[in-house]
Amino acid sequence: MKAIRLIILVAVALAGCIAAQAQLKLPTKNLGNDTYYYYKVKSGESIHGIAQQIGVSVDDLVRYNPSARDGVSKNQLLFLPVKDFNKNYKSPGSEPQLNAQTAPKTITHTVKSGESVYGIARSYNLSVDDLVASNPLIDNGINPGDEIIIPQPNSVEQHQATTPAEVPAVEPIEQGVIFHTIKRGESLYSVSKLYKTSIESLIELNPGVSAEHFRADDVIKVKPGDTRNITVNRPIKQFIPYEVKEGETYESIALANGIDVKELRAANPEMSKIKKGKTIYIPRPATETTVVNSADASVQDLERTYGGHIDEVYNEVHGISHDDRINIAIVLPFQLHKAEPPRQALLYTDFYRGFAVAIDSIGNNCGKQVTLDVYDTEHNLNVTDSLLALEKMKTYDVIIAPSEPKQLERINRFGKDNNVPILNVFSIKNDDYTTNPMTMQVNIPSSYLAGRVIEFIDKKFNDYTIVYLDDPDHEKKDIYRDLQNHFEKAGRPVKTLTIASELTAKKLSQYMDPGSSYLFLPSTGEKSLLEKVATGIGQAKEQRYDCDVALIGYPEYTMYTNEYKTKFQAIDTYMFSRFYNPRDYRVKGIEQHYKRMFDDEIMNTTPNMMLIGFDTGMFVIKGLAGNHELNSPEAAYKGIQTSFDFERVSNWGGSINKSVKFVHFTPEGKVVVEE
Repeated sequence: MKAIRLIILVAVALAGCIAAQAQLKLPTKNLGNDTYYYYKVKSGESIHGIAQQIGVSVDDLVRYNPSARDGVSKNQLLFLPVKDFNKNYKSPGSEPQLNAQTAPKTITHTVKSGESVYGIARSYNLSVDDLVASNPLIDNGINPGDEIIIPQPNSVEQHQATTPAEVPAVEPIEQGVIFHTIKRGESLYSVSKLYKTSIESLIELNPGVSAEHFRADDVIKVKPGDTRNITVNRPIKQFIPYEVKEGETYESIALANGIDVKELRAANPEMSKIKKGKTIYIPRPATETTVVNSADASVQDLERTYGGHIDEVYNEVHGISHDDRINIAIVLPFQLHKAEPPRQALLYTDFYRGFAVAIDSIGNNCGKQVTLDVYDTEHNLNVTDSLLALEKMKTYDVIIAPSEPKQLERINRFGKDNNVPILNVFSIKNDDYTTNPMTMQVNIPSSYLAGRVIEFIDKKFNDYTIVYLDDPDHEKKDIYRDLQNHFEKAGRPVKTLTIASELTAKKLSQYMDPGSSYLFLPSTGEKSLLEKVATGIGQAKEQRYDCDVALIGYPEYTMYTNEYKTKFQAIDTYMFSRFYNPRDYRVKGIEQHYKRMFDDEIMNTTPNMMLIGFDTGMFVIKGLAGNHELNSPEAAYKGIQTSFDFERVSNWGGSINKSVKFVHFTPEGKVVVEE
């Protein structure tokens, strides 16, 4: 079988200059999946005369009939695809194109675990008032799976926050940007075509999407009409004249050229049989390289142009480069200009030292050269701004920022403006992650923490009665209220015990039915409440062997472990926390490494700041050494005290560390840490 020759044509002009008319006044033939006009050359005609007569350019004729470049002869057939020369032609499956005015006025957001009304509103650049106006029932709370109506940016008047000291004002909406809910069967390419926007625009607005990560029911940002010129490789058919040889038939010629015999016959409509010396026209595949506006490209054009290197396009749009170097910046208020820096500055110093221990441990064995630059902001915004003005700041693979609100806000903004990932290791309250795609929050936000705890309880204690231990002397924790709200909506059986004095096993036993299971949930993490209930619950568990008993403990319980470890184990306690220091051989080895490097004692804190630095350093270096984005699943890292497993809160937002440690103090005397 003869190989099919691939002919590459480079078009000088834009494809948009093809002379599309209402239609050409020529007969048509179906060849394969496409329909073609064809023209039969008359005696004495020239290519220029034919082009003028039928209303196309000479280049158009030659593009599909390359032999015509050297002239035409009587009875020669010239072919032109109908789809390129009939402006009324619609390809099969073509969809109407949308813009900001014709797009749906609202979209639907499906609530995910951990999301809050405030967070959803901020993510969509809405005020809470605007969101509640469209969804009055959310005033009673939301649950995973709930559907919330989101008004499009051009159909809502944004309101400024009424308490600017506590709630940030709604950010300005990007000009011309709307939201789109991905439907089943849609792709990055079909949505690009639907809104006449470019692939680069979609990727830039939505760092959380790619051709592979494009899921139905997800919401994305779109800027209709944000186009650019792109170079596409289009498959076309060219009609090549061929002189028939002795013994050849349509069947043998079609087989030799790898085409369908019906298509070959259709290309020669006036010749039912062929014989030696006759000229026929063979429709051969070719590739045309041309420059088009992305709005004029078909879905297939986009797939062919981007499909093979979409990852490279993503990296280029977001300024991601992979080389043999890892460049890290720590920008913290060490306040070295002071003779006696405050305690917070010393804690930052211990974090840096732990990070340095991580580099010393694996830096030379990660396959890349690791450079760590450390900057002192002096707890001064002017100094922070001067540091961010350094051109070098734009070159870092990641910047680690302080917890001070104004400094963190400035650095987060810098990261967004310059495509530099910002790692927020210390602050829990900052919520820039809702709208800033470059912000990565290490401490899981409280609402998401509540969501993870709810998932854990629903899975592990789905048949337990929830017993609220209500402390009237202290304010109830927000997460306690979140759990109460969830259990009420879920219809879980609950009991409430008001703890004004010590809870005895005898008193508690009165509330326990034979053969039942009970999960105790304190309203606060205060040690005073734990003192009142720990002994009684433990004794009740021992005496009431007919019942199953367990206790949910707050992150504060990590500070009481030495004193209460035995009682935690007697009760069967599950403590949830963003961190946990196991104090095992690994920790001792790191502490010895620290002392060798710095000849100093580690600060005694909970959590241990040096270990936070060590775990953060290991996560950053291992992730970047593997050429992974730090917020990708591939970069997840199980640390000693803190683990890292990031996910984006939206396709256009930043990332949160979804890792939560559940520390189980078992009745058998073990301590088991579940991620």
